[in-house]
Amino acid sequence: MLILLLYGGGLRVSEACHISWADIYSHKLEIRVLGKGGKMRIQALPSFCFTQINKMPRIGKFIFGEKPLNSRKAYHIVNLWGKKAGLLKPLHPHALRHSYATHLLSSGADLRVLQELLGHSSLNATQKYTHLNLDQLARSLELNHPLGRNRLGHSKS
Repeated sequence: MLILLLYGGGLRVSEACHISWADIYSHKLEIRVLGKGGKMRIQALPSFCFTQINKMPRIGKFIFGEKPLNSRKAYHIVNLWGKKAGLLKPLHPHALRHSYATHLLSSGADLRVLQELLGHSSLNATQKYTHLNLDQLARSLELNHPLGRNRLGHSKS
């Protein structure tokens, strides 16, 4: 479930760890999240996330138990699932948030919408994802465009 919250909702690890059952609005496909600086926001999640949340046993006040999930434990869980998936490099929770943002942008999401979804107070914090996306586009152009260096037989230096 932790992986779904980090990638499916683009949540920070601390936000995902502190979700209580009272924060979940399955009928609206939304959750209430305590973000940076103690700011509350409503976060939309894909319906698949709620299908999985609704299958979870209600053991305590929080979705992961009686207390919020410890952030170190969350890091360990994500890293473990990365290993199980056969990833060559260690997987970190923030990488899932980055993937969420990058995938939304590359699929045409508006930067202001992404800002709201990520809970950023300024657009500057969100714009770093456009730089990542532009770098990816430049590499793709170089590798795949008929006039790209690799297509013309030139070596990349």
